[in-house]
Amino acid sequence: MDSEIHYKIFKEIAPKYIDFSDSIPTGVLKGLLEILAESASLIREHQKNVAKEAYVQSASGTALDYLVGQIGLERLGATKTIGQVIFGRNAKTDKDKDKSVVIKKNTILKTKLTSLGKEYRYLVTKEVTIPPGVDKMLVEVIAEESGIAYNVPEKYIIRLVNPISGIDYVENSSNWIITAGTNGESDSALRKRYFAKWGELVTGSNALAYESWARSVKGVTDVVVIPTPNGQKNLVDVIVSTTSTAAEEDNQIIKRAQSLIETNKPIGVDVMVYGPTPKLINMNIILHLLPSCLDSDVVVMATRVKEIINAMFVASDDYIDIFRIGEDFILDRFKQTIMNNVKGIKYIEFVIDTPSFLNDMFAYLRYLYNLTSFESISNFVEFTSPFLGFVSNFNVKFNEIKESIETIDDLIEAMAQDTTLTEESTEFISSNIEITSHQIAAKGIINVLTKISKEV
Repeated sequence: MDSEIHYKIFKEIAPKYIDFSDSIPTGVLKGLLEILAESASLIREHQKNVAKEAYVQSASGTALDYLVGQIGLERLGATKTIGQVIFGRNAKTDKDKDKSVVIKKNTILKTKLTSLGKEYRYLVTKEVTIPPGVDKMLVEVIAEESGIAYNVPEKYIIRLVNPISGIDYVENSSNWIITAGTNGESDSALRKRYFAKWGELVTGSNALAYESWARSVKGVTDVVVIPTPNGQKNLVDVIVSTTSTAAEEDNQIIKRAQSLIETNKPIGVDVMVYGPTPKLINMNIILHLLPSCLDSDVVVMATRVKEIINAMFVASDDYIDIFRIGEDFILDRFKQTIMNNVKGIKYIEFVIDTPSFLNDMFAYLRYLYNLTSFESISNFVEFTSPFLGFVSNFNVKFNEIKESIETIDDLIEAMAQDTTLTEESTEFISSNIEITSHQIAAKGIINVLTKISKEV
């Protein structure tokens, strides 16, 4: 009850008309006054809420939906995770290999238990047949329910609810997600789109307009607009991050954004829409635990750390902030996020694994090459030169042997044979791992080997 209203009724208004010191019983009257005071408090609270819900800056829920609807916006609903899971068989004899296996629509898969004791289920979207002689096949699945929690890390979907004869295992890879699941759009995210929408209503190349157009494309999660890149007039770069970890779907979302912006942009402006350049980071993480930690806690803690790391790059946890386009990878933030969400850790040690780094770098180059289109390997090397810059002599060496390099595999083989690569990459990582990058890079690729060191 509003104390100010209660005071006014009982101390200022009622004494004018009622003598509470009179011998006449006043209990009923006091009760009526309490009801009146409570009603007046509710009316005042409602008036405050009405005023609050009248403005986009402070409105929430359905009131905010109504306000943004006045300029044609609707709140984005929650979506389900769609991805591809490996169905495999360990054929022991030629007879086993000669058999085909049918995987029926709505076959149910589920994850192992997460560190929080939950499991998530997925359904096969259409019937698939693994033909004779094929050991494994990618099968499309969809989450049972909507939400980011279904964007699980690799090797989490490992169980069939009902075993299938001829299938020995199921497994999701690191890039298994075609379309990441999302939660319903929050009030803050909807407000951001509302204010960006106003940029469409002005004349000219307003950065907010390009952001609004890009964000309206299904699958786009983050946008950075760079007007007049490198000082070039009438040119706009739009970098978009998507919900997909699969290169093909990622490209399709980017193409849809390009098409929509081309339709709406002002005349005389050239627009290029593309995805952020991934920044490859590879390190081992050693968790040093407090003596109070039980041996039974170790596996759960390691699992939770891997889930947190996944959530920092693919939205999968409501309490973990994801890295955005252009955000620097800062070790202290990375470390603090883990420490804040996993109890029992004394400190965290980061260790660079150079051989693993090189292998992942080669994998990254293949990923980047397949993600984009280049007329030649020479163009690709020129494009990736900022990334390969730590190898002081590689560009020189490439110019000497480029006539013999026709494919991405030829390029990687040449790099693998470079004896200076390991030494120089180690030096580069050691000196730069804590130096932040200001280039546009959001979809970080981070491979983590979590080790446990229990303090005594």
